[in-house]
This record gives sequence, structure tokens and C-alpha cells, in this order.
Amino acid sequence: LTQKVEDVLFTDCDIIGDHGREWSLRIYQTDSGWIKNVRFENIRIEESVKFASLWINSAYWTTDAERGHIENVVFKDITVNSPTPLEKGFEFLGYDTEHAIHQVQIQDVTINGQKVTAQDVVMNDYVYDVTVLP
Repeated sequence: LTQKVEDVLFTDCDIIGDHGREWSLRIYQTDSGWIKNVRFENIRIEESVKFASLWINSAYWTTDAERGHIENVVFKDITVNSPTPLEKGFEFLGYDTEHAIHQVQIQDVTINGQKVTAQDVVMNDYVYDVTVLP
């Protein structure tokens, strides 16, 4: 039985002083299920080290032999004001062609006063249909 996590909304959040080793906003898919229709909206972040990640792979917590899927994720109306440059901005890493990331939209995201563009998104060959809007 494939597990699904869908229709999740994170909205009107303030993240202050994120000094952790992980990402401020992340979908971390380590098993075989589907994660779809996730929205990060109207979020304000201060002091982020690593901003946003979508990731499919195995990890310490993996219990399934097969990897999963991430589909239809939106990052909208997000502002990052960090006193130091971010170590990483957007990083999207799918696992393979059968276990990929599909349909990501980035709209009105600003990092330290600069609007995010397509060139600001790091991704591998297993990420499809990424749209960056002003």
C-alpha cells in the first residue's frame, strides 16, 4: 500500500533565527509514498542558512525498498531577510526518472532583497516542470 500525503498548506508563518543544519522549508521523501499538492505561502524567514529543498532518496529513516514521488509544490509570497548570505537557496533533487519531482512553482520569492529567478534554483535531471514567476 502506497502512502499519500496531499493537500498540505503552510501559511502566514514567521521563521526566526534558523541556524540549524537542515533546511528552513523542506520536503524530505525517503520512502515510497506520494507527496503532492503542498503549498508554502506568505512566509517570512530571518537568519536562514539553507532555504528550501525538495529531496527524494534513502536515508537513515528509510523503511521501503522503493523511493517515492513529489508533485505539485508551490512556494509563494516568501521573503528571506538573512544578515548573512545563504549557504544554499533552492535545491531540488529527484531520485531517478521513475521517482522524480514534478510541477514546482516559485512565485514572488525574495531572498535578501533580490527576486528569485530560474538561475537561482539548483536541480538535478530528475526534476520536471519548474516555473519561476516574479
